[in-house]
Amino acid sequence: MPELPTGTVTFLFTDIEGSTRLWEDHRAAMGVALARHDAIVEEAITSHGGLVFSKMGDGMAAAFASPQDAIAAVLVAQLKLTEGTWPAETGPLRVRMGIHTGEGVLVE
Repeated sequence: MPELPTGTVTFLFTDIEGSTRLWEDHRAAMGVALARHDAIVEEAITSHGGLVFSKMGDGMAAAFASPQDAIAAVLVAQLKLTEGTWPAETGPLRVRMGIHTGEGVLVE
């Protein structure tokens, strides 16, 4: 497993828009859609040198050594999230993604 970068780090945080309602109305379809979402977003992160350090519900948090890598991962993930076949009940998921660059402190 790669190590988390230290010092100045770029963080990526993601969250599926409207997920609570989708889970309430279409639990089975949302399970399929979430699995696809997770594969797409995690692949975009790891293929651009990032490390997913937390998965919380339908969101992820990742760290990158450079802002350029984080931005590239976001662009690839957003494009791939619009492609392919999604469950009819959910359609393509809308995913909010935010980045922040700052001093990272690794704690237990």
